[in-house]
Amino acid sequence: MTVTPPQPPTKTCSACKHDKPLHQFNEYTKGYRRVRFTDPATLANGRQDYCRECQNRVNREHYQANKGAYFAKAHDNRTAGLQTRLALVQRLLPERCATCPSPITINKVRRLPKPGCTLHRDASPKWMAGQGWAEERIWDEMEMCTFVCPTCFRRATGDRTRTPPPANRIAKAQA
Repeated sequence: MTVTPPQPPTKTCSACKHDKPLHQFNEYTKGYRRVRFTDPATLANGRQDYCRECQNRVNREHYQANKGAYFAKAHDNRTAGLQTRLALVQRLLPERCATCPSPITINKVRRLPKPGCTLHRDASPKWMAGQGWAEERIWDEMEMCTFVCPTCFRRATGDRTRTPPPANRIAKAQA
């Protein structure tokens, strides 16, 4: 008497109509199963109707057919996120330079670290927002700084690399 090993449970794919083992079908998530399907036979095995190969093919075809919409949505999300972070930075910036009465804008601001803090090198608030830093990280980074106008920054640090003097001023100074 020979005993045949039990066969693994199978299911027929709705797309390719092949009988395949259950492990070749993805499981439903709980929320998706409760809302969409009411057929007890489908719910019993808890697996999707298409096998993984067919589902991957359907997903690829859908993406190729709607690629423009996916790119547009990603662009809109990036733009909205950037605008939100730039607005946050503008709200956090003081209206005036810390050492003189000149106004500060997001395009004309320099950071001086407060004593005892370590800052991300060369990270201006506008750069942080453009790089997609999280709002909490921008907030933390900005709390460790004193914001000054470019003129006061050059006075405080002696940094002349950001705005080199015009060539005619160099010629006059050398003469």
